[in-house]
Amino acid sequence: MKAIYRTAAFILLAWLIGIVGFHAFATWWNPPSLARNTERWLQHVRQQNYEEAAKLLKHAGTIANWSDDMGKLQDEMKFRLRSFARIEYIFDDGSFGTGHADLIFDWDGQAIAAKAILTTAEDGSVGQVCAITPPEADKRARSAFAEWNRLACGGSF
Repeated sequence: MKAIYRTAAFILLAWLIGIVGFHAFATWWNPPSLARNTERWLQHVRQQNYEEAAKLLKHAGTIANWSDDMGKLQDEMKFRLRSFARIEYIFDDGSFGTGHADLIFDWDGQAIAAKAILTTAEDGSVGQVCAITPPEADKRARSAFAEWNRLACGGSF
């Protein structure tokens, strides 16, 4: 009887260590992977390669003409991503991640810096890149940020 208890305790302990170990590994390993996915998406947007960017953004398929609308944002509203930095995911529970980044946009010839809130989808793909409209942005720049957030965030922010 003692052997059965020891065997059951060993199996339970091994299972518990496996679950905790896997979760610890996933939360340690996944954030760099999430940051690379987001960086790749931002690179495509910055280089105006909207077709490839659409493939990496989870909700892009839900917006008709996503690639065309991103092109219009640049061509008609003169608003485009100039650069990005400090992509960092601070939380990942194994299925969704959240983080932040610094974005710099060109808007009508001037640089506008903005913070962004990032999310991922369940599969680790880019979920949202929501630019926080800076308080000093004028009304026209705010409408450009609203359009960016409609396309990259799934709504206004």
